[in-house]
Amino acid sequence: MQKKIIYLLFSLLLSIEILLSYNIGNIDNYPENFINNFHFNSTFFIKAIILTIPIYLLLKIALLLINQIRINKTSINNNKSFLLLVFISLTITNLIFLITYFPGSNMNDTLYIINNPIAYSTQHPIFYNLILSIPFKIFYKITSNINISFFIISFIQILFMNAIITYIIYWINKSIHNKILTILTFLYFLLLPIVSNYNSVLIKDSLFSGLLLLHIPIIYNIINNNKSNNKYIFIILLLTVLIRNNGLYIVIFEAIVLSLYTKKNFFIKSLVLIIIINSIPNLILNNKQLFQEKIAIPIQQISYVTKYKENTIANKDKQYLNKIMKINDIKNYYNPYNVDTIKWNSNFNRQYLDKTKKDFLILWVKLLKNNKEEYIKSYLLETYHLWSINEFKTTQSRFLGIDKSDYNETTFNMLENKRVFPKSIHNKLKTYYEKTTIFFNNGTCIWILLFLLTIIINKKKYKYILLFLPFIGLYLTLLISAPISYAFRYMSPILYSLPILIIVTLKINKKSI
Repeated sequence: MQKKIIYLLFSLLLSIEILLSYNIGNIDNYPENFINNFHFNSTFFIKAIILTIPIYLLLKIALLLINQIRINKTSINNNKSFLLLVFISLTITNLIFLITYFPGSNMNDTLYIINNPIAYSTQHPIFYNLILSIPFKIFYKITSNINISFFIISFIQILFMNAIITYIIYWINKSIHNKILTILTFLYFLLLPIVSNYNSVLIKDSLFSGLLLLHIPIIYNIINNNKSNNKYIFIILLLTVLIRNNGLYIVIFEAIVLSLYTKKNFFIKSLVLIIIINSIPNLILNNKQLFQEKIAIPIQQISYVTKYKENTIANKDKQYLNKIMKINDIKNYYNPYNVDTIKWNSNFNRQYLDKTKKDFLILWVKLLKNNKEEYIKSYLLETYHLWSINEFKTTQSRFLGIDKSDYNETTFNMLENKRVFPKSIHNKLKTYYEKTTIFFNNGTCIWILLFLLTIIINKKKYKYILLFLPFIGLYLTLLISAPISYAFRYMSPILYSLPILIIVTLKINKKSI
């Protein structure tokens, strides 16, 4: 009975996703029909219940096929030679990608960070800014060549990322004890071009993905009472916090749950120390994160109501909104899928917003009373690609070359992509990467993780849910902060962790571990 309930619940949620996605459509088209005509009525939920039945049957078939998979206990014996092969092979593959786009790839933020790491520490963690900027400037001083310096930093990151991946493959061979699964994991990282892209592109999401990947063996050892190195665990947790702003919230969530599970105070003590260390640079630099970065959802919901239900906003509240951004500008620039068109608009008065935080939040709560469905619709649209099984969008999802868009300073005038390989090989490689640097979209990744969790819960191996803690924490921060939902870089940790989580789930599904 418990099996049926779990699988029926999963099927029902998936049927709701399918119906919502059908009504919203493709993000390339404005969701006018969803906004004006869709309602959460009894007809919608009846359709969802009916659709649950075929999904449940397909799910049962998929589970039957999964149960046919055999997992024998056979490790790779000559481990050192194999691991050396893994590291060298991965590095060569990544290097081919890097040379194709010599001197490398980036986002425009990368250039701002390198040029002035302190100034941009209100948006990006100062630690990441410094480990990117200082080495670059050192190599530039040595080489006097901006392209070579950029290439060297990119190659160093490749080595770091491949060291992590090689360690993970070593851990799989040692802990899962299956030669085929170990080799398949290696081939996954070797043959997926988007892995080469993220290993080499100079964005904080790459390093963050590698660090979150290291959380899996840490948690696995804890729940299986294996020997753990507390100093190593602390360093990984600390680096996770220092590389990305939402790393702090992920580690807080993880530390609290693991403290409750282990009934030891190591994680709470570590968390307190990490919070202190993380706050020191901000105290010294007097850095305060912009309020707009914390309220993406309220901004979108108020913008939605302003555009479609302006008559529910009192005149004095309109006067307040006009001081942040003119009502007509909100209507013109509102994009249901992307809050950046409002919060980074040149007409958006973020200084006034910072001074009137309380007033903004009061208005947000006030408008909820008469706009409950509007708030729900706005939230679903803003987070669309975080829950929808949809196509992979390339914007802020892959990075093929130097990006100097919106960068107005002259510092990087000489930084540009140059051809290194012979022209025919170069063109073929570029064509290949343009076609193949894709993956599942963010929402699809989450549904795969939910499916894996469903299998684990069904097997009553509840402790293995803890392996998903970093990625549950990541997903919750994205649902709350709601960045550009189709930007895969925010979910890139799933790219690296997915094969490992699948392997552990398969092992659990076959027998006790």
